[in-house]
Amino acid sequence: MVLVVVLLVAAFAAGSARAERPPLPWAPVDPTLAGVLSPVRGTSMSTECSPEPGLCSLRLHAPDGRGVAVRLAARPDERFFGMGERFGSLDLGGQVLENRSQDGMGDETGTSYSPTPFLLSSRGYGIQVDTTADLTADLATPGEISVDIAASDTVIDVLTGPDPATVLTRRAALIGMPTVPPDWGLGVWKSLIGGPARVLADTDRLTADGVPLDAVWIYDLVDPVSGLGWSWPIYRPVPLGQYPDPAALIAALHRRGVKVLGYLSPFLVPGTPGFGAAAARGYLVRNPDGSIYTEPWMYADRRAYLDFTNPAATVWWQDRLRYAVGVLGFDGAMQDYGDQAPTEARYADGTPGDLMRNIYPLLYARAARQAVQSVRPDATVLFARSGYTGSQAWVTGRFTGDQTRDWDPHTGLPSVLAGMLNGSVSGWPYWGPDIGGFIDGDDGTDRDRGLWDRWVQLGALSPTMRDMLGVQADPVGVASDPSTVATFRGYARLHQALIPYLSRLAAEAGATGRPLMRPLWLQDATDPTAWTIENQYLLGPDVLVAPVVTAETTRTGVYLPAGRWRDYWTGLEHPGRTWVTVDAPAQHIPLFTRAGSALVLPPPDALGLPTSGT
Repeated sequence: MVLVVVLLVAAFAAGSARAERPPLPWAPVDPTLAGVLSPVRGTSMSTECSPEPGLCSLRLHAPDGRGVAVRLAARPDERFFGMGERFGSLDLGGQVLENRSQDGMGDETGTSYSPTPFLLSSRGYGIQVDTTADLTADLATPGEISVDIAASDTVIDVLTGPDPATVLTRRAALIGMPTVPPDWGLGVWKSLIGGPARVLADTDRLTADGVPLDAVWIYDLVDPVSGLGWSWPIYRPVPLGQYPDPAALIAALHRRGVKVLGYLSPFLVPGTPGFGAAAARGYLVRNPDGSIYTEPWMYADRRAYLDFTNPAATVWWQDRLRYAVGVLGFDGAMQDYGDQAPTEARYADGTPGDLMRNIYPLLYARAARQAVQSVRPDATVLFARSGYTGSQAWVTGRFTGDQTRDWDPHTGLPSVLAGMLNGSVSGWPYWGPDIGGFIDGDDGTDRDRGLWDRWVQLGALSPTMRDMLGVQADPVGVASDPSTVATFRGYARLHQALIPYLSRLAAEAGATGRPLMRPLWLQDATDPTAWTIENQYLLGPDVLVAPVVTAETTRTGVYLPAGRWRDYWTGLEHPGRTWVTVDAPAQHIPLFTRAGSALVLPPPDALGLPTSGT
C-alpha cells in the first residue's frame, strides 16, 4: 500500500514539475553580472552602479547601427520567468520570445498582448531592458540566452537582492508601483447584455438566487457621446440591446448596490459621430501619404486609431471618457486592445511605427487612468488587455485576452495560468480571466460542463472573479440550469470571503510591487522544488491553489511549500516541503490555507455547491 501511494505521488509530481534536476537555490550574484552577461557582435558596454544596493546599469552601444546584443551564460538547472504575459508554461526555457505588443494569444506566437523586456533568473538576478524597440530573447539554446535589441543604444538594468521579491520591488520602483483598485475591483463581476430590461431582470434574478455581485459588465451598452460600447453581435444566445438612457440604467443598478463597467477601446469607426469629429480635427493616426489609416475590423466595418502622441487628441478622447464616468455614472470599463498599433503608420510626434507598437499601450493606459482619476479619484477600475513597461502604474485590472473555450494547452484553459503568473512576475498584480473563455473551441467543447466548472474555480481563486459572454454559439453558462447557478454562487461566496484579504494584498502590491498571484518560489526562493512547480500558485502568503486544467482529472498531486497547510475541503493539516495526493472531484479545486493564518473562509458546506450528478 505504501509503495502504491509513493508511486501515485511520484506520477502526479511528474505532471507538475519538469523532469530535470531542480535548480540550485537563489543566491547572491555579482551585481554587474560579471561572468554571466557579455556584449557580443561589436557591442560596447560600460557599467554604472547605483549607491543604493541591488541596481547596476549596463550602457550598451553598437557603433555600426545594427543593434546591440548580449549573451547570458545559463546553467542547465536555471529557470527564467517574466517577459510579460506569456502563455503555455511558466518557465520560459526553450522558447524564443519577441518583445512586440500584438495579439499574442497562445504560447507558439512568440509575442504577447503585454510584453515587457524583464527577465528573472532563478540564479539570483533580474534584467530590465530600457527600450521600446523590438527585442528577441532566445532561450532555446542550451547554455546561453541571446538578447538582440533593434536599437544602437540602450541600457540594461541589473537587479539583484536577497530574494526574488526584493528584485520585483526594486524593479517596480524603477517602472512605477501599481495603482491600487477599490475593494469592489477585487470582487465578483457578472457579464450581462441585451438591453436595460434584460440587464435589470438578470441582475435581480441572480440576486434572488443568492449570487453575490459587486459589479456588472455591460459591453453592448453603446453610447455615441462617450464612445463606449461594443456594437457587433458575438454571443449568439442573447441579442445585443439598445440603451436609450444609459444614465438611468446605471443609476438603477447603483441603487441595487452594484457597480457598472462598460467597454472602452482606442478605435474610432468610420460612420460614427466620434470618427467624424476626430478626423476633422486631425486626431487619428495617418498613413505615410497623410490619409487616415484604417484597417478591417468586425464584419464590414473598419477601424481607425486615436493618435495618443497628439496632446490635443488625447484631451479630446479623455473628455469623452470623463463624460462616461462623471455624467453617465460608469464605474470603469474593459480597456480592450491597444496591442496592435500599426508599424507602417505615421504618428503626430514623429515616433517611428516600429517603436510605437510598444509605446501605444502605455500611452493608452495613462490617458485612460488620468481621465477617470480627474473625475472620481481612486473609485474606478479599468481592466486592460494590452500593456508595456510603465503601464503597470496606470491599470487597476488585467484580463488574459481571447482564450479558446477548450482544454487546448496552447490557447485554452491550461494556457491561462502561465499567462497570469508570468504577467504577475512582470509587474501586473491584478488578474481576472474570462471564465468560460472567449471563443468557442475547435473541438466542440462549448457545452463541456466540466471545463466550465474548472474555469469558474480558477476565476474564483484569482484576484477578480469575472465571467465572459464571448464569441460563442451555445455555451454552458451561469444560468444554464440550477446546478450551474449553484456552482457560480458557491464560488462567488468563496471569492467574496477573500476580498478583505485580497484588498490587503493589493495595498501591499501598491507599496512593494509584489503580485497577488505568486509562483511558489516567490514566497520561498530557498526551496529548489518550488522553482519547478508550473501548475500551482500562492494567492498571497496564506492561500495555496492547485487548479485543475486537464479534462477528467479527479485526483492530483500537490506540492506544499514550507509551513503547515490545511486542506480547505477536508480540514486535514499537512507539513510543508512535501507532496500530497488529494481528491479533486468536479466541484472542488485543490485548495489549502496556511495553518495559523488569520484568514477566515466559509466552511465548504456553506458554499452550497452541487453534489456529483446534480
